[in-house]
Amino acid sequence: LPRAPGSTALQAYEAVLQRSSAIDGPMKLGAIQITRFDLKAPLIPTSWLPDQLANAKVRIGSVECPADSLGVFRCPGQPWVRVAREVREINYLPRPCLYAHPNADPNAPLTIEFPAVRLGRTLRGHTGIIGEAMLMGSSPVSMKMTIGEQLLGTVEEPPRSPGWHLFQLDTTPFAGTTRPIAFEITAANADQR
Repeated sequence: LPRAPGSTALQAYEAVLQRSSAIDGPMKLGAIQITRFDLKAPLIPTSWLPDQLANAKVRIGSVECPADSLGVFRCPGQPWVRVAREVREINYLPRPCLYAHPNADPNAPLTIEFPAVRLGRTLRGHTGIIGEAMLMGSSPVSMKMTIGEQLLGTVEEPPRSPGWHLFQLDTTPFAGTTRPIAFEITAANADQR
């Protein structure tokens, strides 16, 4: 009910409208109008990376970051440089995330590599900075994505820009194949990122 009082679903509703067509309705049901839609192209993820973190390799520069008994990859150096699957509040909603804090040394970026990811036509995800850090910090966080050795694209999460920001990169040339994907995460100033 995207237009109901207190609803935050209007953007999701509009995204569904772009991918569907009305086949029945609108029908009035009391004070509610109902329209049935069929999706022209449903979004069915072929891979969900937060659930594949146990198979990933994490490193800063060329130094491997081992996983602890809880599956959290802890990197040498600063204790906050780690990678974990967590549920975090972003944009006032719980979101399953890959938490990744960039390393302070720009010559040793934090890299998360998934060795075998089944690919569809689009790599779709979101970026966001959590907690009070979303209102602080002075530099963007950059995430460079590669498939094998080929650069797929770079996404930047700007400083002091709260929210859950969508990114989509075209993977059509790789659709239907299984390939390694790597995410290299850097920030000019990693403090509060």
